[in-house]
Amino acid sequence: MDTAESQTAAVLWEEIKTHLKQKRDHINDEIRNYPSPIPACDAQFNYLLEERARLTGELNRLHDLYRQGADGANAIQSLHEFMASL
Repeated sequence: MDTAESQTAAVLWEEIKTHLKQKRDHINDEIRNYPSPIPACDAQFNYLLEERARLTGELNRLHDLYRQGADGANAIQSLHEFMASL
């Protein structure tokens, strides 16, 4: 991978990570400010919890993918595949 591709991959990794963290932080704020009492059957609150768990899982998967080859020849392809799987 040449320097330009490596820099592009690094920027993309960071942008994806930042986007996912911002979405997770937004959901955390919604959960924190959710009106109480919260019944166990509250579908919206349960959705927020599930979405937070999903985003945390995607961030973990992105981190693992990065460790496996952020600067390798397949970094751009790995990013495309990651984005397609979201």
